[in-house]
Amino acid sequence: MYHRGRDHTMDTQLAVSRNGYSWARVGDNDFHKRPLGRDPVKEDVHRQVGLPLGPNGSGYSGMIRPAAKFITLGDTIYILVGLVEGRHSDDERNYNPPPSSMPSAVGWATLRRDGFVSLDSGEAEGQVTSKPFVLPKGSLHLNVDGSEGEFSAELIPERESNTPIAGSSQIVGDHLDVSVNWNENGKVISGMPMRLRLRGRRTKFLSLI
Repeated sequence: MYHRGRDHTMDTQLAVSRNGYSWARVGDNDFHKRPLGRDPVKEDVHRQVGLPLGPNGSGYSGMIRPAAKFITLGDTIYILVGLVEGRHSDDERNYNPPPSSMPSAVGWATLRRDGFVSLDSGEAEGQVTSKPFVLPKGSLHLNVDGSEGEFSAELIPERESNTPIAGSSQIVGDHLDVSVNWNENGKVISGMPMRLRLRGRRTKFLSLI
């Protein structure tokens, strides 16, 4: 994201798409409705950034951007990034920043598996309920960070009631792949339409596995 007209820095933000044609910006779901080429506005300054800039003198206070495809090894995603201390010039606006004494560089950024985004809950319990789906056979596994709180899952009927058919024990700790243990009859209802409800307090939920 080139912050043209603001401070001429360049950071890396996240956009998502389910079909490769319609895109939405993470942290600003109305961005796709704006005209192309529009300069940053106030809310752009506060949008959450995927690869943030470093402080002055860090070697990448001016620009940071992915330089190649992501590499996944085990449970870690490696992102090769291009780093620049100086800011981007703009001939059209007659903006040419002074040269930096630091050369451009290449570095690594790392993420946990499926660590691009998360649903976060604070001190008060948060919850999210899925759309109906047919419960498959096998175990439910979660990628969740509950190291500072607690997390649980529930199975709810497709319609009529929000009363759980089965619930899990509380999950604590930071887990890339933790199996949900149902404390009631969750093992005998595979093949039925269900909804999944997730509850958490001081947790980060990243993905289902």
